[in-house]
Amino acid sequence: MTNRMVTIRTINLKDTNVFLLPCNDGYLLIDTSRPGTYPQFLGAIKDLGIAVGDIRYLFLTHHHWDHVGFINELVNDPKSDVKVVLHEKELPFLSHERMSNLRGRNRGLKLVLWYVHNVMKTCYEPYFPKSDDVIIRTTEYSMNDIGIDGLALHTPGCSEGSISLILETGDSFVGDVAMKRRRLFLSYPAPSYIEDLQQIHDSWRNLIRHGAQVIHPSHGSSFPVDRLHKELEKHEWKGYFSDVILYMYDEI
Repeated sequence: MTNRMVTIRTINLKDTNVFLLPCNDGYLLIDTSRPGTYPQFLGAIKDLGIAVGDIRYLFLTHHHWDHVGFINELVNDPKSDVKVVLHEKELPFLSHERMSNLRGRNRGLKLVLWYVHNVMKTCYEPYFPKSDDVIIRTTEYSMNDIGIDGLALHTPGCSEGSISLILETGDSFVGDVAMKRRRLFLSYPAPSYIEDLQQIHDSWRNLIRHGAQVIHPSHGSSFPVDRLHKELEKHEWKGYFSDVILYMYDEI
């Protein structure tokens, strides 16, 4: 890890954080919030003194509707020349060839998810990558060529092709692999909606192995990586006691 400071600009759009990091000849944007937030985003970057044409890359953590909301508006903006960085496993979801297997972690959240999909009918326009987009096909991808001192890591669990950006400073932008908000009796850092909780935990371990220090989630404020350590330890103890109980039962 390096002590060199990186200027991180955070914009909150409808409960979703998007981030701007300096890169070669401009900025890298992480995610695009919900549909309908592009005008708000334009106003926010104007206040920061940043033009649309200054955004060189869009790092897409995953395909959920509150992360890809204005991807087409940004890419098709006449003032934009942005390239999208994403994992190959997200392509079928972005084009609507496949639906995500997302589920709520308890009954209340399952009901909320049903409401979101069936009543609010949240959706997003399909996106088809351009020839100069960066399609990641490996578990690690160096971002050095675009002026970012860090790695894109494949961190599945909330989506098959979810990726996180971990800088040499230890700052880690994780999408929905971890978050800091409470939802229906569930506390952070585990996300409210998942595909595979074991994959979530494995992705946390991967972030820790690569030197993550500060977690910057898409939902909620940043927090130290120690919170991931504590949650992993808690689940390991739960697994240990479950094994003991099963062993005692078998011996009876």
